[in-house]
Amino acid sequence: MESEVKFWINCVPPKTTHQSALRIFKTKNGRQFVGRDKKGLKVANELQILLLPFKPAQPINEPVELFVSWFYPYRKSEPKKNRSKLIPCATRPDADNILKGLIDAMTAVGFWRDDNLIFKLHFEKYFSSTSGIGVKIRINKGL
Repeated sequence: MESEVKFWINCVPPKTTHQSALRIFKTKNGRQFVGRDKKGLKVANELQILLLPFKPAQPINEPVELFVSWFYPYRKSEPKKNRSKLIPCATRPDADNILKGLIDAMTAVGFWRDDNLIFKLHFEKYFSSTSGIGVKIRINKGL
């Protein structure tokens, strides 16, 4: 038995990712550690705020398939004749880094008890006239 949750976040998706925000910092006594810079923390917090209205009443506790559609606004250099169609986005940030940040934010907000429940991922990234993030979660009950 399956059920689905779908939602659209109307926003300009962030280009800063979890991976790009990692930096080496030093404590006062000189010990080094890896942490996220302020920009990375800000993006993570913004993603969590955008996801809050769509949080399920109870965290999902079943295996899930996650479908993510990521739509950036057209680049300024894009010719007007091309602006009526979806254009695959083959630029940075990388798909895996985008997904890492989104999945971490969804876990922090409480979509599921642990992101290890995701057994299948579908991801697409485009330039479009409508920017935003489309998410579909297919819950597989009884596997």
